[in-house]
Amino acid sequence: MENHNTDASSQDEAILTTTHFQFTGKAGEFFRIWIVNFALTIVTLGIYSAWAKVRQQQYFYGNTLFGGKPFQYLATPMQILIGRLITAGLLIAFFLLNYLQSPAAGFLILAFVLAMPALFVSSLRFNYRNTAHRNVKFAFTGSIAQGYWYFLILPVLCSLPLFLFMPYAIRQQRAFIVNHIKWGDKEFTCEPPIKNYYILFLSMYVAMGVMVGGMFAVTKSLGAGGQPDMTNPAFVLVFLMMYLAMFYIGIAVKAYLFKWSLQYSKLAGHQVITQLKPSRYVFVAVTNFLAIGLTLGLMLPWAKIRMARFLLETSALEAPANFISEVEATHQKENSAIGQEVADGLDVEIGFGL
Repeated sequence: MENHNTDASSQDEAILTTTHFQFTGKAGEFFRIWIVNFALTIVTLGIYSAWAKVRQQQYFYGNTLFGGKPFQYLATPMQILIGRLITAGLLIAFFLLNYLQSPAAGFLILAFVLAMPALFVSSLRFNYRNTAHRNVKFAFTGSIAQGYWYFLILPVLCSLPLFLFMPYAIRQQRAFIVNHIKWGDKEFTCEPPIKNYYILFLSMYVAMGVMVGGMFAVTKSLGAGGQPDMTNPAFVLVFLMMYLAMFYIGIAVKAYLFKWSLQYSKLAGHQVITQLKPSRYVFVAVTNFLAIGLTLGLMLPWAKIRMARFLLETSALEAPANFISEVEATHQKENSAIGQEVADGLDVEIGFGL
């Protein structure tokens, strides 16, 4: 009888089920949170922004379901506020030194650049450590030394021979991030094929080269005596079209990078599934951008909800039915929010964005 139960349990573990993400957030609900956050942040001269961020993250995490259970955002406003005050102090020091034309302003910029890999890794640690599901925390285990290799030394080395090896650097960066994410005692792995990145970036280089060459030819023909006329409305239109085309290409590249980070990822050997279509991603991103611009920012909450639903509801995990319940928590070391906030201030994308 005991052997029969063991065999039945093994059979249950062998049956794979697909667990989809769900997003239950609503634009109307989030708009009320967003408008209050915006107003209080203005009134308090930015102090409330730490509380605003926590409220926003808690809303998005709480409405993201996996296996019917919501995610949790665990950071506190005071953690974030301290980091933001330090960041604000550094920015004020920079502007003051720059106003006084002090050479120290240049050294401060250099220090920021050299510190970015460390800040980026710190931000990943903070972001994942404050993410949990079923009270089991995520973690990022990459080291500061690895951050300097993947985000400073490797890109410099790969850019030297006419950027020919930059696709390899981008691939290694994405794999580094995913390969150091843990959920409890379970680890993620990601090994995307390098050829994908070369095809993508070579296509981007060719497209941009054609656009730049075409723009140069058109603007030269619009000028007098073969020289471009910067005041010609046609020149402005051509320049705007080129900017929009590059914007489109940038979004498309981002879509493919995000898709591959999921498509080639596994959690404890179990496949992450994505049905994301880059063309659809571009459409959602571009229409969101237009909606935000045409409404002077009022459609921002709607755009955020729309993008979150699109990204999450195209993702799933294929694993045994009892896999989620078997994930066990592990002890994690506390870390500062400073890296997260400095990275946010410099628009570094982290976390679920991969």
